[in-house]
Amino acid sequence: TLIIIDMKTIKQILVISFILTGLFVCPVIAQEEREQSRLHRINGDDENDDDDVNLSPIQYKVPVNGAQIKKVVIKDLLGEIRIVGSQNNDIVIEAKELRGTPKRAKGLKPLYGSGCMDNTGAGVAANESSGILTICGASKGSEDAKYVFTIPKGISISIDYNSPFANEDIEIKDMEGEVEASTLNASIKCSNVTGPLVLNSISGNVDINISKLNQNSPTSISLISGDLDITLPVTSNANLERSSLSGGVYTDFEIKTDSKERNLKRIGGNKIETKLNGGGVELNLSSTSGNIYLRKK
Repeated sequence: TLIIIDMKTIKQILVISFILTGLFVCPVIAQEEREQSRLHRINGDDENDDDDVNLSPIQYKVPVNGAQIKKVVIKDLLGEIRIVGSQNNDIVIEAKELRGTPKRAKGLKPLYGSGCMDNTGAGVAANESSGILTICGASKGSEDAKYVFTIPKGISISIDYNSPFANEDIEIKDMEGEVEASTLNASIKCSNVTGPLVLNSISGNVDINISKLNQNSPTSISLISGDLDITLPVTSNANLERSSLSGGVYTDFEIKTDSKERNLKRIGGNKIETKLNGGGVELNLSSTSGNIYLRKK
């Protein structure tokens, strides 16, 4: 049987074919192009890409012995911050997932809001003066990077994390020097530290595990709307002052209170002073609208 198709029908068939091609083939091609673009960013093949991410950790070492560094100050850094104490004599800055400089900026110097210039290759500036090493964010890529600072455990540290754009939590572990940290939104977690500690946060939580309470200088933790959870050795000597305006204070230490509860006792939403094991260094714990949990180990 001979089928005769006129030109009008042929045109309609061609139009439908083009439409079907657009619906089914083009999305596949677009997906392949997006995947190729992603691989180019990872491998650094795209000359116009502004978001190349270095998947390999970048390290920068600062010898402590030569510079006689006694304190490390970290500021204007929006990325994730983790501090680890060590027995080594070097301060090691490690940046992970650091977004690199666009290839079109080759030969140009980046300008960053902190005013710092990257002299480490890790997206931060590190400058020593009078025994204080100041580390500050120095690139746009540092805002999303993950930083690990390995520091000799006896050195003091100070972290200023008060930017409204600084939302990552701060982690500090295995440090025996003085620790200062101040945050706006971020939480602070300290483990295996001795202090003294001076910690402040507006809306973050603070979780602390103290291995041995330093008796040379006071420890003070102050929060506005977060919860404070602190664990101390049962033998710790301290003059303890706790205050919580609208929250409660709970403890399993054996101290004199009117509460008849066992386990964690609710002391109440006000200012209370007491002594642990006959007294010792000043230990001030304050949370305006959050709870305070004081635990023994």
